[in-house]
Amino acid sequence: MDTGLIRIDESSAPEDLREELQGLFAEQQIKALTALVRKQTPTEVIKKRPIRGGGETDYVPGWWFIEQANSLFGHMWSFEIVDHGIGEKQVWVKGKVTVRIPGRKREVVRKDGTREIVETEGTMIEKYQFGGQDIAKNKSGETIDIGDTLKAAATDCMKKCLTQIGIAADVYGNREELELRIATAVKETETGRNVEALLATGKELEWDREDVEDWVREAFEKSLEEFEGDELFPVIRALKKEVEHAHQET
Repeated sequence: MDTGLIRIDESSAPEDLREELQGLFAEQQIKALTALVRKQTPTEVIKKRPIRGGGETDYVPGWWFIEQANSLFGHMWSFEIVDHGIGEKQVWVKGKVTVRIPGRKREVVRKDGTREIVETEGTMIEKYQFGGQDIAKNKSGETIDIGDTLKAAATDCMKKCLTQIGIAADVYGNREELELRIATAVKETETGRNVEALLATGKELEWDREDVEDWVREAFEKSLEEFEGDELFPVIRALKKEVEHAHQET
């Protein structure tokens, strides 16, 4: 019976060892397929790490992604770094995961008892993604090891490619949602603080909120509500110049 699973070739091994290897691989593959289809990453491989903006998020180590890919695709997959770059604070890597699924031949028994060999063509799946990693530096500000930083970025990239196939999609889908919520909360907090700073600057001109909003609308041709986060920095600077000009006139 053709189970549809990828098989490994251990033709050079003794028959009893070959059967044991095939059985072990089939067991690992079924386990990996179950996690993939059910979108249930084993809890024992899910770890915690801090994220920008505060809080923690779940992550899965790179070794588990490799183990799953090996179990699912019988080592018939590869990861290739297509491009990379090194900035002042972070390195980035663009990579590609390629999965090769070989063609198959299987015997089909029809209702009338006739048999037919059906052959399916092989296929290839490619997934591209980017990965990044902050550059580690010592207390003197010197880069510790750019090679290790690039390797970490490559692992991040490989994991992101494999999530597009479905590996650990339950973990990383939730993580993206959490990071988005945190980023939104941080941005809203920054916006609120900057609005308060703007209104405090306006008070030096004896303006209330309505006066400040009218000035913003006239000076920038958009309402105060349309500004978010650090977009308000130039608005605050411009209003401070108005204050300085008013003080010079007096």
